Amino acid sequence: MKESCREYQKLISSYSAGIANDRECSKLISHVRSCPECYRDLETEFLVNYAISYLDKGETSAVNLDLLLKKELEKTEHMLKMRMILRVISCLFMCICIVTMLLIGMVCLLPDFLPQFASWLQSIGAV
Repeated sequence: MKESCREYQKLISSYSAGIANDRECSKLISHVRSCPECYRDLETEFLVNYAISYLDKGETSAVNLDLLLKKELEKTEHMLKMRMILRVISCLFMCICIVTMLLIGMVCLLPDFLPQFASWLQSIGAV
């Protein structure tokens, strides 16, 4: 095993247990796409976990585990992208709300502010 892959072994376990956060999932998926050794380790972990749940359900039909793992990784990547889009939309919405509140505040304060501003400009001789 490569030295750089050691940290991914923990991520494989976390991912398989369903406790990896978004950043860890993204990091792991990116790595296993380019590292055949770590992909095999993830495949083994997936096989064990899937086989246990498969047997617990009493299933007996044949399953293509490689295809299932690939679909699982694609599903996770899609979920990560959707969460990122949702975060961006949420941030944009919050910015729009803040700007709207500022504009409403300015409109409400503007009638009181303009006469005072005009008198201040006259007092300093700017007008």
